Amino acid sequence: MESTTVLFIRHAAVDGFAQELRGRTCGVTLNASGRRQVQRLKERLAGRAIAAVYSSPVRRAVETASALADRLMCEVHVDAALDEVEFGDWTGRSFRELHLDPLWHAFNTQRTTSLIPGAGSMIDVQARAVAWLVRTAAEHRGNTVLAVSHADVIRSVLAGCAGISLDLALRLDISPASISAVSLGSDGPRIDCINDAAHLESP
Repeated sequence: MESTTVLFIRHAAVDGFAQELRGRTCGVTLNASGRRQVQRLKERLAGRAIAAVYSSPVRRAVETASALADRLMCEVHVDAALDEVEFGDWTGRSFRELHLDPLWHAFNTQRTTSLIPGAGSMIDVQARAVAWLVRTAAEHRGNTVLAVSHADVIRSVLAGCAGISLDLALRLDISPASISAVSLGSDGPRIDCINDAAHLESP
């Protein structure tokens, strides 16, 4: 099996993402910084042969993917397998408030066993995202594709490919508009890079 490369891109920046858990909140759009990040991404990917562009259904991801797809002359395939984590009762709460919640602490240290109040688990997220990776690699054998998603979704894929526990996933930093690359061939997955944001650095 020829190796397929998937470039996982976290959506670009939005207002308040470091203060509040946005999750699947509707209507959250890229801010001015995010739009500049997308422009840098376009320049970084210019000339790269991309077979397809996929996106989470969440607006900030679709905005990021659409801008990249226009430059690459591809259409965007929206796929629920790349969707943000459903954070249930935590959605919209500030991180300052969540810091006082023991369930939030448990979730961030014991992700293999913790449940999200009013939602599911990170094991479910990892299962759908890794299944998407395997399926997409088979559909685009020997090519490179883009997948615009979210930090925790990308972390879960990388943890699965590296064979490490989801309990350790927060050790992987995934910045807005960063690139993490995974190649999948007959010998299994290979992580080519994690959180590559060189294109965002000042000259």
